Amino acid sequence: MLEELNAYNMLQVLIGDPSRLGPADLPGLRVALHKAERGNLLGIIARGELDDSRRLGLTIRTPDARLAEACAPVTETETVRADPPR
Repeated sequence: MLEELNAYNMLQVLIGDPSRLGPADLPGLRVALHKAERGNLLGIIARGELDDSRRLGLTIRTPDARLAEACAPVTETETVRADPPR
């Protein structure tokens, strides 16, 4: 999950004037895009699995106290801003 958040933060450099990005920035942005897509896909698959479980009437266990923080949804305020490329 942290890898996905870091990837989205890296992709935030795309906001604004694209002329400030050079050819050296493209490989890093491609990697970040791949990581963000992969993380998003894993989330979609997990959500589908939970929906299927509910449809089948299976009980979804809540995480125990040791895992509660790690299993909590990430909020926008928890994302880390990446420094723009120089």
